[in-house]
Amino acid sequence: MARITLIVLAYVFLSATALISLTEATAATIFTIPEVAPVTMAYFAASSWPALAGILLYIAVFRNADLLPRVRQAVILLMLCSLFFPAFTITKTHLSAIVPFYADPWLAELDAALHFGQDPWRLAHALQGEAVTAFGVWLYHDLWLIPAMFMPVILRLVDDDDARVMRFIYLYFLTWIVLGNLVALGLMSAGPVYYDRLFEAGRFAGLGQVLAEIDAPRLTGFQEFLWDNYANGRQSAGSGISAFPSVHIGMVTVWALYIAERFPRATPLSVALVVVYTFYSVYLGWHYAIDAYFSTLVLVLAWGALRSLKGQERTVAPLLQDQDIG
Repeated sequence: MARITLIVLAYVFLSATALISLTEATAATIFTIPEVAPVTMAYFAASSWPALAGILLYIAVFRNADLLPRVRQAVILLMLCSLFFPAFTITKTHLSAIVPFYADPWLAELDAALHFGQDPWRLAHALQGEAVTAFGVWLYHDLWLIPAMFMPVILRLVDDDDARVMRFIYLYFLTWIVLGNLVALGLMSAGPVYYDRLFEAGRFAGLGQVLAEIDAPRLTGFQEFLWDNYANGRQSAGSGISAFPSVHIGMVTVWALYIAERFPRATPLSVALVVVYTFYSVYLGWHYAIDAYFSTLVLVLAWGALRSLKGQERTVAPLLQDQDIG
């Protein structure tokens, strides 16, 4: 728990220092982070209480001895996540003030080259339909949010393997901090849905027309909300535009890896999760396909590296125990 606390506090401090130094963000802006934390905690409780009640009932009935320690740790993790996310939102919102959007033309061309000269959104919309769209908006925006934001809390409640929990918490922070901030800053991009507003008008006009035709007001409303915040220099809960790499797909990949590691027979479900979310990231206009491919590749490699370290620890430990160090 101390390591997680250190990661969160270091992230809040370093991101606040960077924003004050490199942007027009003020100390007053940074101080909104702890102010928003209680609201974030309340949102988690209100949105997920049925699932939480079920988890706690399971622990109480079948693993009663573990109930209080795990709940106590989960509450601490909830507070840390609730501090982390306002800091992440503020940081993401200001990324384009540090490095303006510039990488979209390269990413769009690479995307088309990887898909036989076709923009991937055109391939995705071969499956266009009202039911397809409605399911995608729910899956991508609603179902994703709580487990993506608060995965450490959920892991601590459902898993008593401390090493596995820590391994996936590291992947969680890798996704949000390294991919969502550091790599995103290096290749600042807004995504296909905003391409024509920033670069070559008409390059993604077909996508805009299709999105208007599929009648998804929640989707287009949220896209306009993000653009309005960006264009007017405002900051709101959930604001901030950044396409490459995809944090959405990064977190789905973390879920998928967890499912595959803990329940190997469910590996096809893991693969399906990543494939479906990748499809919708392109279908809904948020991402170039390369955004998803990159995130998935990085996280699979990182997971493999962490698993390898775990294996080395198991191999070395018996050797150290057999040493005569007296």
